[in-house]
Amino acid sequence: MLAQIAPSGELTVVNCGHHPPLLYHGGGLRPLIGTTAALPLGLEDDFTAFTASWLPGDRLLLYTDGLVESRNHHRVFLPEDQIATALLAADCDQALDTLMTAVRRHTGGRGHDDMALLLLEYGAYPHSSTNGKPRPGSCQDANLPAEFPT
Repeated sequence: MLAQIAPSGELTVVNCGHHPPLLYHGGGLRPLIGTTAALPLGLEDDFTAFTASWLPGDRLLLYTDGLVESRNHHRVFLPEDQIATALLAADCDQALDTLMTAVRRHTGGRGHDDMALLLLEYGAYPHSSTNGKPRPGSCQDANLPAEFPT
């Protein structure tokens, strides 16, 4: 997955076999997909980029399959509405915490796959630490709890 974000709000995405990024806009969640699905990296030489737009306040979630393939004891995948609900939180930190809580609750605390999450908000600025650098745990940095294998 390669995503380029222009200052104008235009997103350019090349996706080679990953789950599509999720755009949270106006209370709804939608996958960002191009007109054709690309094969995984290494199985194809020609990759097509597609563009999309986002607006101030929108959130973009990039993630690995460990999120959407989280299953409960009945082997049911994590419902998309739980992802959307988590993204309603006041800021990226809270949204990621809420999302991880939803995953733990859904799976009974048993993570079966690794998971990487990157949540961006258009127009949000990372929280600063005393040295002026973004602090760990701000919108661009998510840490997983110990019960999820890496």
